[in-house]
Amino acid sequence: KIKKLKKKKVILEREKKSARKKQINYRRSATKKTRQLTYVRQEKKRILKVVEKLRADARSLNWLIKKLEKQSPYRKKKKYRLPISKHSLPWPLYGRVVSKFGKERIEKLQTWLVREGIKIETEKNKAVFPVADGEVIYAGHFRSYGNVIIISHERNFSSIYGMLSSINVRRGEKVSLNTLIGRAGKDTQEIYVKNTSNSKSVLYFEIRIGVQAVNPLDWLRPNR
Repeated sequence: KIKKLKKKKVILEREKKSARKKQINYRRSATKKTRQLTYVRQEKKRILKVVEKLRADARSLNWLIKKLEKQSPYRKKKKYRLPISKHSLPWPLYGRVVSKFGKERIEKLQTWLVREGIKIETEKNKAVFPVADGEVIYAGHFRSYGNVIIISHERNFSSIYGMLSSINVRRGEKVSLNTLIGRAGKDTQEIYVKNTSNSKSVLYFEIRIGVQAVNPLDWLRPNR
């Protein structure tokens, strides 16, 4: 009987240790899941704030365009189509399009963000040139678009260059295809936190007919 009791005691001790181990693992797992859930909620909240700010900044840019359009040196009473053929404009710089025109799905929020321009990833501090001759109607910092240049062209056609690291022109200055207006800079509208390389820069680019944004890829030459 003593041997049986000792054996039973050993078995109970093992089961007790096993139960403790399972309990510890369960607590660790629960703690880890709680931390993950907290992170997801915080990240979702952060992304929502970023998206709302980008939407507000886009509305502000539209307001600025409407204001400047009234002062445009090429403003016409009637609305015109672009006085050029599609896919005929030179690129402000060459690179890879990393954000397209139109709706962008934000999966974490189950919502959409409307982009009225494109982002072009390129070499660091790459030179930026106008896509057509015109006059600078805005040159300065503007909200999350960073350093911005707006150029007015003929017949209510304007082009916008944002996220610049530097600006080389002033308001009222006449520019041509060969005028270096600035240099590509940092993406100031990144929704997700990424470990991006410091060897790359980004240019935000829009084309507008009057105040209406159009897809730049419909008017830029096929990228090489």
